Amino acid sequence: MGVLREKEYFCSLKKNVATVKVLKFGGSSVGSKESITNLKQIVESQQDDVIVVVSALGGITDKLIATAKMAARGERQYEAETEAMLARHEQMIHDVVAPERRRKAFNQVRKLFGELKEIMQGLYLLHDLSDKTMDTIVSYGERLSSQIVAQLID
Repeated sequence: MGVLREKEYFCSLKKNVATVKVLKFGGSSVGSKESITNLKQIVESQQDDVIVVVSALGGITDKLIATAKMAARGERQYEAETEAMLARHEQMIHDVVAPERRRKAFNQVRKLFGELKEIMQGLYLLHDLSDKTMDTIVSYGERLSSQIVAQLID
């Protein structure tokens, strides 16, 4: 009888489960003003609510990896590379986010870059780059682009 109840419970749960559409956009889909504008149109054309998953802006993951290795080798050029990535994200915000939403996007991206700069400084000082730290650094690419897309989509 206990098994029957479990099956009934499972079936009743299954009847109430809603399906959710997940839209995954890779780096080339968030790599330029035109592609991110296309992403916006695709998402906003959906009839139902969707979950949007985005990769880092095109080329940013490779830049994050290279910059982290540079910092761990003790090369101060990592600072200029980090600033260049920040500038690219700020330019994307300026290009695609509505003026009334830009301040929030700028603040969120600058906060994340502040954290990233501290991690890079630690690499520079310690000359050590673990797999765990690299994974953390690479995650910033997606975290940054998701902030931009969140402010882009109505």
